[in-house]
Amino acid sequence: MVAAGRLLCLLALWAAACVAAAAPRLTLHLEHTQTSLGMPLTATLHAVGMTADLTRIDLRPWREPFHVIVSGHSARGAGDDATQTLRLQLYPRRVGTLTLAPLALAGVKTTASRVMVQPPRFAGARLAVQTHVSGRTPWQREQVLVTIQVRSPDLFFGLETDAAPAIDGFRVIPLPVQRDRVRIDGVEYAVRRLGWALFPLLPGKQTLELPPVRYVANGIARRVFFLPVQHLAVKPLPAYIPPQVPVGAVSAHADTASGDLARVGHLEFWHVTVTGRGVPADWLPPLLSGIHSDAGLAVFPALSHRGEQPDTVAGVRARVRYDIPFKPLSNGRVKLPALRLQYFDPDSGRLVTTRLSPPRLFALSLPVLLSVVALALMLAGGGAWLLLPRLAARLRRRRARRAALAALRTSREPLAVRQALQHLAVAEGWGEPPTLREWYQHWQARFRPDPQLWGLLQKLSQIRYGPGPSALPTTFVETLHRRLSHRGG
Repeated sequence: MVAAGRLLCLLALWAAACVAAAAPRLTLHLEHTQTSLGMPLTATLHAVGMTADLTRIDLRPWREPFHVIVSGHSARGAGDDATQTLRLQLYPRRVGTLTLAPLALAGVKTTASRVMVQPPRFAGARLAVQTHVSGRTPWQREQVLVTIQVRSPDLFFGLETDAAPAIDGFRVIPLPVQRDRVRIDGVEYAVRRLGWALFPLLPGKQTLELPPVRYVANGIARRVFFLPVQHLAVKPLPAYIPPQVPVGAVSAHADTASGDLARVGHLEFWHVTVTGRGVPADWLPPLLSGIHSDAGLAVFPALSHRGEQPDTVAGVRARVRYDIPFKPLSNGRVKLPALRLQYFDPDSGRLVTTRLSPPRLFALSLPVLLSVVALALMLAGGGAWLLLPRLAARLRRRRARRAALAALRTSREPLAVRQALQHLAVAEGWGEPPTLREWYQHWQARFRPDPQLWGLLQKLSQIRYGPGPSALPTTFVETLHRRLSHRGG
C-alpha cells in the first residue's frame, strides 16, 4: 500500500509539471534595475505558448512612470511551442523608486518590478532638472505654462525639442530656450529653460504628454528627458462668454501721428495698439466695429500688424497694432469714437469691459490755421513789447548785483566793503540805506532772516569804528561774500 501511494504521488507531480509546462507564460526581463533620469532602460517581454499577438499588449499601466518605446518584435514556432519577444526602451519621467505594474495579455500577467532612478550627472557633477506647471485647474482657453529647467556645469550645453506637437483639445505654442548663468559656491553653472504655452480648448479632465527634451553636448544628444504626464481639470467658461472674447489680461493704447492738431482734408492716422498677456495674437479682440465715416469724418480701411513674443517666464505676450487712416472734413473737434474692449479675467472669473477714450484732436483748414498762427504771432509780439522794458531792467540789476559782489570779494578795507554793500542795495532796488541795520532789514524782508549775516554786519561795524586795526581778515570777506551770494541760504 505504501509503495502504491508513493507511485500515485509521483504520477500527480508529473502531471502537474506537464500542465505547467504547457500553460502560456508571460515574463518581463529588465537589463538593469537601476538607471538615471534621461537614460533609457532596456526591457524585454517574453511570451511562451500564446497565440495572442504580443504587440497588442496594453502598455498604459507604465505610462505614468515611464515613456515606453517599442524597439522590436520577433516570433517563432506555433501552438504550445510558440514564443514571442517584445523589446522595449523605458525612459523614466522622474527620480525615485518607480514601479512597473503587471501587464496582462489573454488572461496572463507579468509580475510587478521596481526600478531605482537616480538624478542625472555630468562629468561627476549632478544635473539639476526641474519641471514646473503654472496651474492644473485652468479656465477654458486660459494659458498654462509647462517648463523644464536644467542646470549643468557644462557651460555650453543646449536643450532641444521637437516642433510644436499636435495635441487633441489644445493649442500649443512652443517657448524659445532661455539661457542664463549662475554662480553657486564659487562654481559657475549654465541654466537652460524651455517649455510650451498650452491653451485648453475643451472643458473637463484632460491628459497630455509633451515632446521629449534632449540634452545636447558637443552636438550629441547625451540624455533625453520626458516630462511627467500632465493632468488638467479645465473649467468651462460661463455660457455668456462669446467665442471671440480672449481669456487673459488685455489692454489698449491709442494716439495720433499729428498730436492734438490736424488739418481739414489732410490724411491723418489713428494708431491703436492692443496688447495681451497669455493671449495669442490672433485671439486678441477686434476694435474696429465702432469706427464709421460721417459728415465730419472720412474713415478708410485700417492696416493691422500682429506679433508675439513668447518666453518661459510670462508665456505668450502678443500685440496687434491698427493704423487707421482718416480725414477730417470740417473745422473743430474731430469726433473719433470711443472703443470698447472685452476680455475674460481668469483671476476674478468675470467678464471685464473697458472703454478706450479717443484722443482730443482738433482740425483746422489751412486759411483758419494761418489766421490762428498770425494771431498768435501778434499776441506774442505784443507781449514781448510789453515785457521788454521789465526784462531789460532785470538784466541791468543782475549785472549791477554781480559787479557789487565782485567788488566786495576784492575789498580789504571796511569802507570799501560798506560801499560794495551800498551798490548791492541799489542793484536790489533798496536805494542807499544809511545804516547797516536798515540794510539788513531790507535783506531779511527781501529774502529771509540770516543770523549769521547779521553777525557779520555787526562785526564789520565794530572793526570800522573800533580802536583796533581797520584791515579785514580774508576769511571775513570770503564768508560775507558766500552768505550774500547764496542770498541767506
